[in-house]
Amino acid sequence: MSFILIFGTLLIGCTPAKPATQAQLDEIATKCGLDTKTFVLETPSRARIQPNVDANFKAFDCGLSEIRKIPGLEFGFVGNEMYQADANGNPIKEGDGGY
Repeated sequence: MSFILIFGTLLIGCTPAKPATQAQLDEIATKCGLDTKTFVLETPSRARIQPNVDANFKAFDCGLSEIRKIPGLEFGFVGNEMYQADANGNPIKEGDGGY
């Protein structure tokens, strides 16, 4: 009898996390003052993060802190390959004073 009670308790404690929704991510973005396109749900367990180039650092930090609270959600950053350009369209490289 005690085996059944212990086993039942273990099963209750191991319930899987609810899948994330785009609405949750949009709510986080709005709460933190970010564009709702910052967080895009690709699958119920994976999100893509792509902040605007001019996004406020504290707002993005808020969003990142909130998105990390969603259990079972993996995320990755997009945009590392982007570069800034000067007024003539020439790329600004690190050390040019633009970065």
